[in-house]
Amino acid sequence: MVFIPVNDGNFHWYLIVIDFIQKEVVYLDSSPSDSRKEMRMRSVKTLKLYMETLLQHQSFYNYQRTPKPLVSKYTIHISEGLKIQNANSNDCGAWVIMWMVDEGSRLRIALDLAMNPGNILKEMVKKRAEDWVQTLTGDDGGEN
Repeated sequence: MVFIPVNDGNFHWYLIVIDFIQKEVVYLDSSPSDSRKEMRMRSVKTLKLYMETLLQHQSFYNYQRTPKPLVSKYTIHISEGLKIQNANSNDCGAWVIMWMVDEGSRLRIALDLAMNPGNILKEMVKKRAEDWVQTLTGDDGGEN
Protein backbone atom coordinates (compact mmCIF):
# COMPACT_ATOMS: atom_id res chain seq x y z
CA MET A 1 0.00 0.00 0.00
CA VAL A 2 1.02 3.56 -0.63
CA PHE A 3 -0.54 6.33 1.47
CA ILE A 4 -0.80 9.72 -0.22
CA PRO A 5 -2.05 12.69 1.83
CA VAL A 6 -3.56 15.26 -0.55
CA ASN A 7 -4.08 18.96 0.16
CA ASP A 8 -7.12 20.51 -1.49
CA GLY A 9 -6.84 24.24 -2.05
CA ASN A 10 -4.56 24.81 0.93
CA PHE A 11 -7.50 24.36 3.31
CA HIS A 12 -8.39 20.65 3.47
CA TRP A 13 -6.57 17.31 3.63
CA TYR A 14 -7.82 13.93 2.44
CA LEU A 15 -6.09 10.58 1.94
CA ILE A 16 -5.57 8.37 -1.08
CA VAL A 17 -4.46 4.78 -0.46
CA ILE A 18 -3.19 2.71 -3.36
CA ASP A 19 -3.73 -0.96 -2.55
CA PHE A 20 -1.61 -3.09 -4.88
CA ILE A 21 -3.06 -6.37 -3.61
CA GLN A 22 -6.74 -5.45 -4.04
CA LYS A 23 -5.89 -3.38 -7.14
CA GLU A 24 -7.90 -0.43 -5.96
CA VAL A 25 -7.42 3.19 -4.97
CA VAL A 26 -9.22 4.13 -1.77
CA TYR A 27 -10.42 7.71 -1.21
CA LEU A 28 -10.79 8.70 2.46
CA ASP A 29 -12.23 12.11 3.27
CA SER A 30 -13.30 13.40 6.69
CA SER A 31 -15.24 16.26 5.09
CA PRO A 32 -16.76 15.20 1.75
CA SER A 33 -17.91 18.13 -0.34
CA ASP A 34 -20.38 18.00 -3.22
CA SER A 35 -18.95 21.24 -4.60
CA ARG A 36 -15.35 19.85 -4.56
CA LYS A 37 -16.12 16.21 -5.42
CA GLU A 38 -15.40 16.49 -9.16
CA MET A 39 -12.09 18.27 -8.60
CA ARG A 40 -11.02 15.75 -5.93
CA MET A 41 -11.87 12.81 -8.19
CA ARG A 42 -9.83 14.42 -10.97
CA SER A 43 -6.92 14.63 -8.51
CA VAL A 44 -7.34 10.93 -7.64
CA LYS A 45 -7.26 9.99 -11.33
CA THR A 46 -4.18 12.17 -11.90
CA LEU A 47 -2.43 10.48 -8.95
CA LYS A 48 -3.27 7.06 -10.41
CA LEU A 49 -1.61 8.02 -13.71
CA TYR A 50 1.39 9.57 -11.97
CA MET A 51 1.94 6.50 -9.77
CA GLU A 52 1.67 4.18 -12.75
CA THR A 53 4.22 6.25 -14.69
CA LEU A 54 6.56 6.29 -11.70
CA LEU A 55 6.28 2.53 -11.23
CA GLN A 56 7.14 1.80 -14.86
CA HIS A 57 10.76 2.77 -14.22
CA GLN A 58 13.08 -0.25 -14.18
CA SER A 59 14.84 0.89 -10.98
CA PHE A 60 11.87 -0.44 -8.96
CA TYR A 61 12.44 -4.01 -10.10
CA ASN A 62 15.18 -6.62 -9.64
CA TYR A 63 13.91 -8.88 -12.38
CA GLN A 64 12.70 -8.21 -15.91
CA ARG A 65 9.73 -10.55 -15.41
CA THR A 66 8.29 -8.64 -12.44
CA PRO A 67 4.88 -7.35 -13.55
CA LYS A 68 4.54 -3.59 -13.43
CA PRO A 69 1.29 -2.45 -11.81
CA LEU A 70 -1.23 -0.73 -14.05
CA VAL A 71 -2.55 1.64 -11.40
CA SER A 72 -4.60 3.57 -13.98
CA LYS A 73 -6.81 0.46 -14.29
CA TYR A 74 -7.41 0.14 -10.54
CA THR A 75 -10.93 0.85 -9.36
CA ILE A 76 -11.58 3.88 -7.17
CA HIS A 77 -13.28 2.98 -3.91
CA ILE A 78 -14.94 5.90 -2.15
CA SER A 79 -15.25 4.92 1.48
CA GLU A 80 -18.79 5.40 2.72
CA GLY A 81 -19.94 5.58 6.32
CA LEU A 82 -16.77 7.12 7.68
CA LYS A 83 -16.95 9.31 10.73
CA ILE A 84 -16.67 12.88 9.55
CA GLN A 85 -15.16 15.88 11.22
CA ASN A 86 -17.38 18.48 12.84
CA ALA A 87 -18.46 21.41 10.70
CA ASN A 88 -16.06 24.36 10.92
CA SER A 89 -13.33 22.22 12.48
CA ASN A 90 -9.74 22.16 11.29
CA ASP A 91 -8.81 18.60 12.19
CA CYS A 92 -8.77 17.05 8.70
CA GLY A 93 -4.99 16.57 8.94
CA ALA A 94 -5.44 14.65 12.19
CA TRP A 95 -7.97 12.37 10.45
CA VAL A 96 -5.47 11.69 7.64
CA ILE A 97 -2.75 10.80 10.15
CA MET A 98 -5.15 8.57 12.09
CA TRP A 99 -6.06 6.65 8.92
CA MET A 100 -2.38 6.25 8.01
CA VAL A 101 -1.44 4.65 11.33
CA ASP A 102 -4.71 2.77 11.96
CA GLU A 103 -4.20 -0.76 13.27
CA GLY A 104 -0.44 -0.58 12.80
CA SER A 105 -0.79 -0.96 9.04
CA ARG A 106 2.34 1.07 8.29
CA LEU A 107 4.41 -1.00 10.71
CA ARG A 108 3.00 -4.22 9.28
CA ILE A 109 3.89 -3.13 5.73
CA ALA A 110 7.44 -2.22 6.78
CA LEU A 111 7.91 -5.58 8.53
CA ASP A 112 6.46 -7.51 5.59
CA LEU A 113 8.85 -5.77 3.20
CA ALA A 114 11.89 -6.14 5.44
CA MET A 115 11.33 -9.80 6.27
CA ASN A 116 10.14 -10.94 2.84
CA PRO A 117 12.11 -14.03 1.73
CA GLY A 118 12.84 -12.26 -1.57
CA ASN A 119 14.51 -9.32 0.18
CA ILE A 120 18.22 -9.78 -0.46
CA LEU A 121 18.98 -7.40 2.43
CA LYS A 122 16.79 -9.26 4.93
CA GLU A 123 19.63 -10.53 7.15
CA MET A 124 21.32 -7.13 7.22
CA VAL A 125 18.03 -5.43 8.20
CA LYS A 126 17.46 -8.04 10.91
CA LYS A 127 20.98 -7.60 12.31
CA ARG A 128 20.71 -3.81 12.37
CA ALA A 129 17.33 -4.00 14.10
CA GLU A 130 18.80 -6.32 16.73
CA ASP A 131 21.77 -3.96 17.21
CA TRP A 132 19.41 -1.00 17.59
CA VAL A 133 17.30 -2.79 20.21
CA GLN A 134 20.50 -3.72 22.07
CA THR A 135 21.60 -0.07 22.04
CA LEU A 136 18.24 1.03 23.42
CA THR A 137 17.97 -1.61 26.11
CA GLY A 138 21.61 -2.17 26.99
CA ASP A 139 20.90 -5.89 26.56
CA ASP A 140 23.80 -7.82 25.07
CA GLY A 141 21.57 -10.74 24.12
CA GLY A 142 22.68 -12.87 27.08
CA GLU A 143 26.19 -13.39 25.75
CA ASN A 144 27.92 -12.44 29.05
